[in-house]
Amino acid sequence: MVSSQVETLLDAFLQTARSPSSIEDLVLECGLEQWTYGDLDSISSGLALELHQQHGLRPTVAVLSENHPYTFALLLATWKLGGIFAPLDHNSPPDMIKQMAENIRPTCVLVPEDMVTAREIFSALGIRIISLPKNTTMTVLTQRYLDQSAFLSHNIYPPPAPSSLALYIHTSSASSIFNLKCVQLTHASIAKGSRSTVGWNRKTWPALDFSKLRILGWAPWSHIIGISHDIGGSVFGTGGCYVFGAAPSGYPTLLNDDPVSSAKQMDMVDRLLAAALRTQPDMMMTVPLVLEGFKKIYLAHLAANEVEKASLIKDMLLRLKGFGVGGASVNPDTFVWARDLGVRVTLNIGMTELGGKSVLFR
Repeated sequence: MVSSQVETLLDAFLQTARSPSSIEDLVLECGLEQWTYGDLDSISSGLALELHQQHGLRPTVAVLSENHPYTFALLLATWKLGGIFAPLDHNSPPDMIKQMAENIRPTCVLVPEDMVTAREIFSALGIRIISLPKNTTMTVLTQRYLDQSAFLSHNIYPPPAPSSLALYIHTSSASSIFNLKCVQLTHASIAKGSRSTVGWNRKTWPALDFSKLRILGWAPWSHIIGISHDIGGSVFGTGGCYVFGAAPSGYPTLLNDDPVSSAKQMDMVDRLLAAALRTQPDMMMTVPLVLEGFKKIYLAHLAANEVEKASLIKDMLLRLKGFGVGGASVNPDTFVWARDLGVRVTLNIGMTELGGKSVLFR
């Protein structure tokens, strides 16, 4: 179990990654690919050395991309250099992207090769671009850094202080450049927010083991819940594993199985349900739309007398140690349905300004 005394998420990660008893534990799954804590430690150190060579210590590294294994490693690489990580919403319109870039003035920005308009915006602002090729997979990165040592000299690469800035997060409520707000978060505030959710779960359900959680990740990392709850609390905070609920666009997952839906083109709810049934996570954090979608599919199977398919969904939901919903209001009927079914559902009201610390209800 990760010590409650660690003061940053980087410390929590390194505590697990450099312990002989947990270095081989899984930390990331995307499709059929996996990384152990030891793998991610070495890969992120390799990326940190490359970042340092091009941009020096304490860079501000922006990311305009879907959630991606490369981005997961880049987050740690940035923190290993004492830098600030700045995930930007890749669905934002051009004027919002430009304003976000002007707000934070990053040292460099990671952008997929096919996001031509965004690349032009950053180039016009004089911001150096790191390309994310489409063929960048976990296997490719593992092979690239196969011989990379995880250890970086603290004399050359001093670890970040708890009081230093770790993240720039733009609040998700912005509708235009005129109400766009960038929040600066320290390592200490993010760690505190991450601990709060895990601590609440342990206090609420003391009979359950909340160590080494498998979190089915879906929330974008440009949202504080994706960093604080999913990566910080559920993964680094418990020595757990992040499981991609949906692989990045074009990512070669080699997965075609879908135990419930026969649709060839699955929507977001179908994809998350298929992933949850396949990967058997311990935790999920989604928007209310997903829970409502699960309810609709479950009841449709019951109405069609497809008991086995309905039972698969129910068993998956009851196996979860926590099903968090946030980001919008929840239909009261859906909340009551989940509670009556026995699902450990929580309503999370996340506060970006508090490093993701949430007000939770069940």
